[in-house]
Amino acid sequence: MHKTKFFLGLVVLFLFACQPSETQRPFSQYERFMVGQKIVLDSIPDTVAVSIENYVKKEQPEDGAQLMWVAANLNSKGGRVRRCAANLETIARDYPKSPIVPDALISAGTNYQNLGMMDHAKKAYGQFLSKYPKHAMYKEIKMAFAMLEEGISSPEEQLEFIRKNQTK
Repeated sequence: MHKTKFFLGLVVLFLFACQPSETQRPFSQYERFMVGQKIVLDSIPDTVAVSIENYVKKEQPEDGAQLMWVAANLNSKGGRVRRCAANLETIARDYPKSPIVPDALISAGTNYQNLGMMDHAKKAYGQFLSKYPKHAMYKEIKMAFAMLEEGISSPEEQLEFIRKNQTK
């Protein structure tokens, strides 16, 4: 019996000795902090995005398009894709002369398409096509718009459509 307790004590001692010390794991304090703060850290992007949205809506600053772009990115990273797309549409609607409007419309259309909101995607792509015919992405967006018009959604159908229409 004493031998068993002694052996178990050695095993426990050995296991603790095999654990890396704080000095061998320089990021262990940071890791503990991050785990402890996960809820707070996860809520920060949402809080910041809402603050930006409210500020832009109320104050309508000159750099509102860029601020809404930041809010859209924060919403996207937080998994709030619908809200991200709405932020992008706000840029196009409220800041039509901003140089980021074409990218905002493309991104909004893509987000809506990913959400399965095809009518919204068509609207965003349609605005882009009517306003930016000389944009570098015009052909690609025209193709995406045509696929939406045809009701093509599966990757296989999209590849076939692209192959057929690539030379047009």
